[in-house]
Amino acid sequence: MQRQRELLLSQACRCQDSGWVVNGPAKRGGKGPQHPLCVFAQAAKANGNIKGQDGRSSYSSDIFSTYYSVE
Repeated sequence: MQRQRELLLSQACRCQDSGWVVNGPAKRGGKGPQHPLCVFAQAAKANGNIKGQDGRSSYSSDIFSTYYSVE
């Protein structure tokens, strides 16, 4: 949840830099859209390994997460 919150707050109002404006800059009838939509996504992967010795077991962990938002 912390990673999701940090991503959403870091991307807020930065759509021109890192997102996709769905109904954005194209003008319609001489006017810009009143409420443009922005979509952005991010993916992350983390892994860890603990190698066991002297009869102790080993441990491997992988976490993959994807976040997306519409603003």
